[in-house]
Amino acid sequence: MNGKIRERFVVPAGTGDQILKNRAQALPKVQEWIVGKEVAKVVVVKDKLVNIVLRHQESREARGSDTDR
Repeated sequence: MNGKIRERFVVPAGTGDQILKNRAQALPKVQEWIVGKEVAKVVVVKDKLVNIVLRHQESREARGSDTDR
């Protein structure tokens, strides 16, 4: 997450992107990191890795919502 290895899991080669995203986000250690944060995006590199990019809720509130601009 955010470019660092937090957890590993093994799936068959060729597993679909959506299944990989769901599987990664369902892992208990990943769930601990996600609490209180917004998932900004999930990047899948086929047959290699899933990177979950997080955004802290406070940072979004501090800069204001997009509708305020």
